[in-house]
Amino acid sequence: MRSRAALVIVLALAFAGAGLVERDRSPGATEAPSAGYGRVAPMVASEDVLGSTWYCAAGSSDADGPADHTVVISNPSALDREATITVVPGTADPVTVVVEVPAATLERVQLAEVVEAPAAAAMVEIDGGGVAVTHELVGPTGADRGPCASTSADTWHFAWGDTSVDARSLVALFNPFPGDAVVDFDFVTVDGSRAPQALTGIVVPGQSVVVADVGAEVTRRDQVSATVTARSGRIVAERIQSFDDAQEMLEGAEPRRGLAVDLGVSEPMEIWVHPGARLAEGATERMVIYNPGSSTAEIDVEVLIADPEWGGIEPFELTVAPQRYEVLDLSDQPRLAERFEDEPIEATVLVRSLNGVPVVAERVTIVPTSANGPGVSASTGSPLLGRSQLVVDPRPQGSEDPIVSLVNPHAEGIVTGSIRLLARGTDRGLEGFEDFEIPAGGRLLLDDLGDQVTAAGASMLVIESSRPLAIGNRTRIDDPADRSSGGALVFSDTAELPPDILASG
Repeated sequence: MRSRAALVIVLALAFAGAGLVERDRSPGATEAPSAGYGRVAPMVASEDVLGSTWYCAAGSSDADGPADHTVVISNPSALDREATITVVPGTADPVTVVVEVPAATLERVQLAEVVEAPAAAAMVEIDGGGVAVTHELVGPTGADRGPCASTSADTWHFAWGDTSVDARSLVALFNPFPGDAVVDFDFVTVDGSRAPQALTGIVVPGQSVVVADVGAEVTRRDQVSATVTARSGRIVAERIQSFDDAQEMLEGAEPRRGLAVDLGVSEPMEIWVHPGARLAEGATERMVIYNPGSSTAEIDVEVLIADPEWGGIEPFELTVAPQRYEVLDLSDQPRLAERFEDEPIEATVLVRSLNGVPVVAERVTIVPTSANGPGVSASTGSPLLGRSQLVVDPRPQGSEDPIVSLVNPHAEGIVTGSIRLLARGTDRGLEGFEDFEIPAGGRLLLDDLGDQVTAAGASMLVIESSRPLAIGNRTRIDDPADRSSGGALVFSDTAELPPDILASG
């Protein structure tokens, strides 16, 4: 059996060979119990709460790190806010900075300007609600962005992961609280379940971040599902997945390059909505459905195209055994391929459990480096819908072709709404979309945002609607070349589960 000291060395080396040093820590902030759908997905707290806290787990803040970490604080409210950021490097004491975030503004904090560390997490405490915290990661292989967590949990699930020879899969374990946490990993591959000894009983000291290199224990598997469980304490778990086309490739494999960051899922759900999917020649579009439970899940995967000319597409039926996964390659299905062989199609992918067994569903897009617009993106979709939602920085610096997709998932009834553009203290309607309406099963595609959002600078879109919408956004990044996809953040006081019967078109 490995000693604890040896385990500490293995985990600390996951980021640039740094060691993990345990230390005495002063007590930090505690977390208020979550309510309602707090465990389901990150959400923006209502403006009337006294305070809100966000946790950004994955990233680095040194010159040689794999993912330079920038925290993005977005304040779409009408009130000025103050953010206290506790930056937690894996090998040193936390450092605290205070940032003023005026109303209708977005502020960025690059953690490398605060500390230098091979692994750097951040806890962001806001003196009120109505504020969202996301983060951006940029590394030598690509770039991505995603929401930070608005709650901690004792269990986190990842449907997808890849430890092939050209891939690296890292999971950051962030413990923002004073007490230690003890964490176990369980993996599922084509060979079945396994719990490597080196990733069992990991001690994550209070107010620290520890990074596990999954590929060091689960070698050369192109599909790895994982469950991270804290047997004591509560943590935040987030994955960084990267591909380097300079590395050796398996025979016949397409070279790929990119970086994807994805927060784990703490609550499996019966319905996952993935708006903003794009099926096109040359791109691989996969749905990975992971069942971490103890009962078999009967799953329908529906591809909904908002174009009456296409007609309905018969759902794909999957049976996912307990503690197993299934992969559905949408780009390799004859009933779909004939639809997008001439031109790409926009679609919503719905994953539904027919027998009430909750699952985790992740959508993975890979465009090889030999194709136009290469990169890798991953998204767990929308387990919650909302009548008020926030899209942070729809066109980040260095990106192009931003697309925001608004989907009316209801089987009946028009959804009406409005879109506001907030930036640099101004709040105005998005030109051309101050008001909109979307028929049942329809979508509104915002694919001409470039001029407006570029002129505004770092901006936000607030989308308000008469009934809950599913909202997805994606963009291509130029430097480094990559892709990013995700969803809007729901304001907590408008959050709802997706309807039991969704529109078929």
